[in-house]
Amino acid sequence: MLGNKKQMSAGDNSINVQGESITINTGISYADAKEIALQTFKDNFYKLSEAAQRTAMERADLLVTTFLEKLQSGTPENINKILDPDVQYALVNAQKQYARNGSELTLELLTNLLEERFRIDEGSLKKIVLNESIEVIAKLTTDQVRVIAGIFLVKYSVSSSARYLIETLSPVLDDNFENIKNDFSFFEHLLFTGVASNDISTQSSQNLEYFIRKSYEGEITYKIDGTNMKLDPVVRSQFEIDTLSKNVFERWNSSLISRYSLTSVGKAVAVAYYNSMKGAKADLDMWIKN
Repeated sequence: MLGNKKQMSAGDNSINVQGESITINTGISYADAKEIALQTFKDNFYKLSEAAQRTAMERADLLVTTFLEKLQSGTPENINKILDPDVQYALVNAQKQYARNGSELTLELLTNLLEERFRIDEGSLKKIVLNESIEVIAKLTTDQVRVIAGIFLVKYSVSSSARYLIETLSPVLDDNFENIKNDFSFFEHLLFTGVASNDISTQSSQNLEYFIRKSYEGEITYKIDGTNMKLDPVVRSQFEIDTLSKNVFERWNSSLISRYSLTSVGKAVAVAYYNSMKGAKADLDMWIKN
């Protein structure tokens, strides 16, 4: 599921890295890219009071700096894409979102989404999905982003083991989740923002055990009863081995979370959050083609 990106450069038309400067065959340097991004932001953001304008510019500068450093360490050859109008629109939009909501999570999600946006080919479905994902970040609370990630982990990905899934879900379905797990308006807002939809294939009775049986069949133990095989013991008993796992089962099974599925935009947000949470490099290509 995960892969590590490595920087390669050799031969003609290669990337030259010297200290703080990146020079591409287009002539766009790190400093050029930052100047373009900040000037475009100034030209397109709202007119605010002097104090608010100063805060907005500080946040825009931090986002651009953080993003370009991430791009420099990963795929510096993509810096020339800043000249593309649609890519520039996505970057300005990200600056706007972070200028409005300067949380650490917002910064991490937007820089992850921007890195992916700079990587993909123009004219692809992922371009549209990522543009929309950047737009939606400011419309979601931290708890909603975490719930999106929880749905993604259970319904759309397969971890290395069921135990790893449970451990990864634990910080998502934390004590604060108890306060919102059956808040209908909380979940309906996910529909409004376009990151989720009603899961018509999933009945509310399909609890975490159902999804574990579906995705981790090889880990389930059975016994022969005459001519039939049956679970021994039941799935929950096989994986509920401590307080952590007990809480995960109880919180998932007693909430509205399983009634929702994710749109392509929701998957992109979930992958960005997972990568941020785990320091991973999960590739969106696995879930969104083209």
